[in-house]
Amino acid sequence: MVEKAPMSIDVVVSQERLNDFSYVQQKLFETKLKILFQISEASDKNTVDLIREFLPEIQAYNNADSLLEKYSLELSQIFTPVSETVSSEESKSEDKNTKKVVLKIKPSGNTQSTKSEQDHKKRVIKIKKLGK
Repeated sequence: MVEKAPMSIDVVVSQERLNDFSYVQQKLFETKLKILFQISEASDKNTVDLIREFLPEIQAYNNADSLLEKYSLELSQIFTPVSETVSSEESKSEDKNTKKVVLKIKPSGNTQSTKSEQDHKKRVIKIKKLGK
């Protein structure tokens, strides 16, 4: 295996700008993105996965898309909204080995129950077949 030469990334911040928090924050994000991009170039890791894992705080940064633009990325590509993630996970679990079953529970004793009480008595469970 051929070892590649070490790489260095320099960050230069003038002393006058050290008190400017927004500038320092921008420089830190730029540097972190450079490092993650370089790691992805030199390894089998994906830039998007590295950002998700090591730089999730970029979601709260106001100019995140302008920083990601350099790498042809957008926040929406990297971090999907929670509702989309849940629905995609549910659709993935709906494979041919999964069966959805609705159990209806008969009321015990009192036959006068409201519609909402009857709705609460339905239970949905998923049964997964064991593979061979």
